[in-house]
Amino acid sequence: MDATLLADLIEYRKDRDKAVVAAARSLLQLFRDRMPALLHKKYRGKGCDLGEKPDAYGALQVATGVEGAELLSAREARLAAAGKLRRDEDGGPAGEGDTDDGLKQIQEQAARQKGMSKGQKRRLAELADDSRRGGVRTCPMPQSAIEGEAVDPLDIAGVRARKAATREEKLASTVAGREERAAFGRRKKKKTGGSSNQEKKKTKNFIMATKTRQVQNKVKRREELQRRARRSSKKQFRGSVRKGR
Repeated sequence: MDATLLADLIEYRKDRDKAVVAAARSLLQLFRDRMPALLHKKYRGKGCDLGEKPDAYGALQVATGVEGAELLSAREARLAAAGKLRRDEDGGPAGEGDTDDGLKQIQEQAARQKGMSKGQKRRLAELADDSRRGGVRTCPMPQSAIEGEAVDPLDIAGVRARKAATREEKLASTVAGREERAAFGRRKKKKTGGSSNQEKKKTKNFIMATKTRQVQNKVKRREELQRRARRSSKKQFRGSVRKGR
């Protein structure tokens, strides 16, 4: 595929057949992404990379690692540091007393949250069984405290607490949410290219504008309407035509 053949194929975007037009547009978009250097400057688009080229036939891209794996190791390090700090505050390693404390905490939490769903209750029961067997040591520190994220009490209590909240509490929650979020509106991005086609159309010469497809189609539609009007007027004529003397 060379630049001349590609330019000829792209010109089929103006064909009358919709399938041909769709194929030409797909080809144009493909070369914009894969090899924009073969395209003419007006077809490349904004911010294209002229050095982009497709891989050779049979070439392999060997992965040297897993993307995002460093985030997992960093999270494990934070969790390990938080667990070590908790053990230091307790004054010793995890033992039977820690298991009993964790079991009591789970039971108290289940008593406080009676409005939980069946799946959540089942999960708490499984945690309590594991604590009795000694297989899992429950850490009294909540997960949100380890990760450093705040938890909304209304999210824990569920829909019932939102319905039971007063009008002042709902209004205060709404105002607090508006302060935290960003302002609405379109994000203004720095312009990287030239003027758009709409801007060029406003400053185009009148003689050049008359040769565009949009204007030509409008002229054709007007002539077709005039022909239909003439045919209709002949059919609606009910009188007689006096021949010349």
